[in-house]
Amino acid sequence: MKPLAMALVALGVVLVCSAILLYLLTDLAGTVEGLRNIALVAGAGLLLLVPGKIVLTLLLMGEHNRSPKS
Repeated sequence: MKPLAMALVALGVVLVCSAILLYLLTDLAGTVEGLRNIALVAGAGLLLLVPGKIVLTLLLMGEHNRSPKS
């Protein structure tokens, strides 16, 4: 994968982990605004993870097409 794609995937993982920690270790989940903010952080992280999965799928499909058929 390209370095930019790797950085985006890493940032996505960090955002999702941050959202989990915010939920577990703070009292933000007790208010509607806090829960919304946690959901926004988690959603942003998941959106950054999607292109990484697409790239991995395309790489695996490319290798499958190049492998010799017996």
